Amino acid sequence: MGRRLALLIATFDYQDSALRQLTAPAHDAEALAAVLKDPNIAGFEVTPLINQSHSVVGKAIGDFYRNARRDDLTLLYFTGHGLKDDDGCLYLAMADSYRANLLFTALAAEQISQAMKGCNSRRKVLILDCCYSGAFPAGRISKSDTAVHTAERFRGRGHIVLTASDATQYSFEGNQLHGAAVQSVFTRYLVDGLREGSADLDGDGDITLDELYSYVYERVVDEMPQQRPKLQGDVEGRIVIARNVNWALPPYLSNDLASPNVDDRLTALDELARLHRKGNDVVRNSVIEQIQRLTDDDSKRVSSAAAARLRSLLPLVQTSSEAPLPPTPAAAPEHQQPPHPAFPTPQETDRPVTGLDDAVAFCQRGQAHREANRFDEAITDFTAALDLNPAYAQALAHRGVAHLQAGRFDEAITDFTAALDLKPEYAWALAQRGQAHRQAGRFDEAITDLTAALDLNPALSTALAQRGAAYRQARRFREAITDLTAALDLNPALSTALAQRGAAYRQAHRFREAITDLTAALDLNPQDAWALAQRGAVHCQAGRFDEAITDLTAALDLNPQNAWALAMRGAAHREAGHYDEAVTDLTAALDLNPQAAWALAQRGQAHRQAGRFDEAITDLTAALDLNPEYAQALALRGVAHRQAGRLDEAITDLTAALTLNPTLDWAHAEWKAAKNAAAEKPARRWAWWTD
Repeated sequence: MGRRLALLIATFDYQDSALRQLTAPAHDAEALAAVLKDPNIAGFEVTPLINQSHSVVGKAIGDFYRNARRDDLTLLYFTGHGLKDDDGCLYLAMADSYRANLLFTALAAEQISQAMKGCNSRRKVLILDCCYSGAFPAGRISKSDTAVHTAERFRGRGHIVLTASDATQYSFEGNQLHGAAVQSVFTRYLVDGLREGSADLDGDGDITLDELYSYVYERVVDEMPQQRPKLQGDVEGRIVIARNVNWALPPYLSNDLASPNVDDRLTALDELARLHRKGNDVVRNSVIEQIQRLTDDDSKRVSSAAAARLRSLLPLVQTSSEAPLPPTPAAAPEHQQPPHPAFPTPQETDRPVTGLDDAVAFCQRGQAHREANRFDEAITDFTAALDLNPAYAQALAHRGVAHLQAGRFDEAITDFTAALDLKPEYAWALAQRGQAHRQAGRFDEAITDLTAALDLNPALSTALAQRGAAYRQARRFREAITDLTAALDLNPALSTALAQRGAAYRQAHRFREAITDLTAALDLNPQDAWALAQRGAVHCQAGRFDEAITDLTAALDLNPQNAWALAMRGAAHREAGHYDEAVTDLTAALDLNPQAAWALAQRGQAHRQAGRFDEAITDLTAALDLNPEYAQALALRGVAHRQAGRLDEAITDLTAALTLNPTLDWAHAEWKAAKNAAAEKPARRWAWWTD
């Protein structure tokens, strides 16, 4: 079994007086060391280095990676000051580092990256909690942007890089550091998530690096919006950083176990089995203990079911001699059943109505039309069935589905509502109405309907998946992932649930889990253009632009009319520096959806980066006409004005953008550059007249 090795480096006391204003809490590193070496939590062998010279730290890092074995998990943590030289190269400052001599007194990111690449360990974690600086003396021009792009500097197979922020919080005037440091909330939440177990987001008893990142990201951004933690890497499988030492049964499960209602306790038994499947040994032991208690339940149904469940989980456990009740025949998996109720034959109806045979025949033909995507013919047949039998709830519901698939959401909702007026406990119609609300963008109504459908039939995995999708679109990612996971527990082959969960992970910045789910969805359904587009978006957000373009192109081969995929491919081309290709894709996306403000802003950004400032301003203005509160578009238009030499317009736009969103650090830097340039112009004209 591999070792768990951690090297923690904290630097906050610098010999260079220009760096003394850096705020870096030493107690954060000490707290992280304590939680990492706790054998009950993480069990790392921890080596701390506090305020050491660059030679001491460099040797320690070299030894750390050189001595690591293939199965070891290595964790290198640094808190201190990150600096860029004039060429944009990143350095980590040590106690004896001098800003004027970074090459020989600080640790270059490239050196650390090379050490990681030469390490035998297959799992290398790098965590940087740095306050970054542009590090350019007054009067010099930056050769790169204000972001450090830290993660990109440590790329490599088997590497995972977690950074507090890429934003620049410091700058220099002359030889002195100025600007306010961002408080180190990043390490504080790292420690809290591990020590309290609150970063165990899926409740399986383990805290993976992806979960820890998601936990920290959400809390850091809530407290310090100018900080945006980042995660990037290429490691097979999940990395478990710690155990949740405070794991306990979820409150809802404890309530069900204590409920006087037999059905509640039986439901709890099923949930315990699910926890046993996904949990670590602590969780599994707790589950077995709870099920053993249920074998002594007062209800014979509960005790017998618990005994049977216990035998399935632990075949060698001796349970009571009570014989279990005969098992209930299991229903066929949902993916093997029709995705909607079959139409009743005349013999099955409990409401004899003249013309029923013809009504059923019309519905059967309408269903065939609908399944062949002939929605108008389907609606005609369902309407004919309803003319013969106006009380035919299933015909109303299926006509609603035809409207839904044709994109006529209001007509769909009208039909589903009429079906529910006839049959209020029609769970499938409730679920379909919820889906119509979701696709129409009414997420609260969707969640209400889907919850009601699940109250009537908790085994409706498609309703769980739809509610998860509604939560995702409402940006309630935790609830989305919970629902979609429950849907997959009921039906592991539900590819749409896998794709939706992958999208939820993407939006929660849990990129590795997103890729895993979306790839699994595509294994089940290689023709899923939506899943391909989502995976392309994950690659784009993670900085893998070639992979992004490949996936998005495949998605567009399947569905050339997907405006979102076209816009996303355009964004990937832009990020990769392919500005003409970006403009082509974004123009095609806007031809399909002229109201896409984001696509307009992306095309404007591509024009700006290609030096076409007038075209950029036109596009960004159009984006702002659609969404006047679009702070980033305002700021980008300000940058285009500045680059075109229109400084007054630049200052106006950047001021307005910062009023809307004061956390746009890069916009503040651009505003300052525009103000400085405007102040220099009169002085230059005066110098010319007095020569």
